[in-house]
Amino acid sequence: MFRYFLTAVLTGAAIMVGEITAARAIAPHFGTSIVVWTNVIGVILVALAFGYWFGGRLAERYPNDRVLGGIIASAGVLLAIPAFAVRPIAEALLTDALRLPNGFLVVLLGSLLLAIVLFALPIALLGMVSPFLIKLATVGRTDVGAVAGRLSAVATVGSLVGTFLPTLLLLPGFGTRRTILTASVVLLVLGAWLVVRPHARRTIGAVIVGL
Repeated sequence: MFRYFLTAVLTGAAIMVGEITAARAIAPHFGTSIVVWTNVIGVILVALAFGYWFGGRLAERYPNDRVLGGIIASAGVLLAIPAFAVRPIAEALLTDALRLPNGFLVVLLGSLLLAIVLFALPIALLGMVSPFLIKLATVGRTDVGAVAGRLSAVATVGSLVGTFLPTLLLLPGFGTRRTILTASVVLLVLGAWLVVRPHARRTIGAVIVGL
C-alpha cells in the first residue's frame, strides 16, 4: 500500500505544480489576468475529467503496476516539453493573433491554445492515476470506500504541497523551467519505480525520497 500512497502524494503534487507553472509560463506572453487563469484552470479541469474517465476504463482492462508506471513516466516526459516549447509556440500564436480584431481575443484565444497544446495531455495522464490507484489498492478488499477515501485524502495533501512548494520555494529560487523539469524528473523516477520488479523498488524509492 505504501507505493500507492506515495504515488497519490507525488502525482497530486505534480498536478498542482503543472497548473501553477502553466500560468507562470504563459504570463510573459499573455499576462496574468483572470482570463488567463480561467483558461488554465479550465484546461486543467477538462484534462483531469478526461483522465479520470479514460483511466477508470483502462484500469479495468489492465490493472497492474507496470501500466500505471508507464502512464506516470509518459506524463513526466510530456510535462518536460513546456520547459522548452512555451516561447516558440507563444510567439507563433502571437504572430497569428495579430489578425484578430482586439487584444481581448488575443489574450483569450492565445492563452487557451497554449494551455491546451502544452499542458492538457500530461495533466490528463496524471488524472488517469487516481482510478488506477483505487483499482490496484482495493484488489481483494471489501473496504473499497475507506481505501478510496484515504487515497483521495493523501492525494489532496500532495496537492497542497504542490501548491505551496513551487510558489514559496521552487519558482522564486529556481525559476519556471527548472520547476517544471523537477516535477518531470520526479514523475519519471516514480514511473520507473512502479515499472521495475519489486526487488529493485527500494533503491528507486530512496531516489524518489531524495528528489
